[in-house]
Amino acid sequence: MELTVDMLESKERMKELNPLETLKELGFGEGMTFCDIGAGSGTFSFPAAELSKNDIYSLELDDDLIEFINHRKAEKYYNHIYVRKVKSKALPISDDSCDLVMMAEVLHEIEDKMTMYEEIKRGLKKNGKLVIIEYLIDAEGDWPPKEYRVNPNDVKEMTKSLGFELEVERKLGDHYYLLSLRLVR
Repeated sequence: MELTVDMLESKERMKELNPLETLKELGFGEGMTFCDIGAGSGTFSFPAAELSKNDIYSLELDDDLIEFINHRKAEKYYNHIYVRKVKSKALPISDDSCDLVMMAEVLHEIEDKMTMYEEIKRGLKKNGKLVIIEYLIDAEGDWPPKEYRVNPNDVKEMTKSLGFELEVERKLGDHYYLLSLRLVR
């Protein structure tokens, strides 16, 4: 796990993602509910917990990372972070419960993207935001392999069919893009 956490929290990655400032720029703040799909080490969950005392959901598959988040959560006394293991295609969140759902470097690992988008839509409040951070198609580096990288145009097309409208599209550093999509159903 140490190697994984070290990679997830590398200085280069944290500088590019800049989680606290990115969340502020997206309009996330006090009184809002946040869901971090594929939370990893809590890269976005912990900054979200600093910005809002409402529920913060950290969803993760990996048991070691779940343990890590729970340990860090206890150290910081963040009782409003709820760590949940994802066991199926159904996300462990309630309907219409989240103001902002984030997937940072996760979408390229999901085979059935449409089912994931439908689950996110189920969990979002009206006018809630879906934020996707993924690797630029032409970014340098071998991870993820270029054939697994997700074209932002494909994301926009698929989510539009479910009632999402693009609000923000921009680069994050040299390796990532960010899409912020509002659910306008």
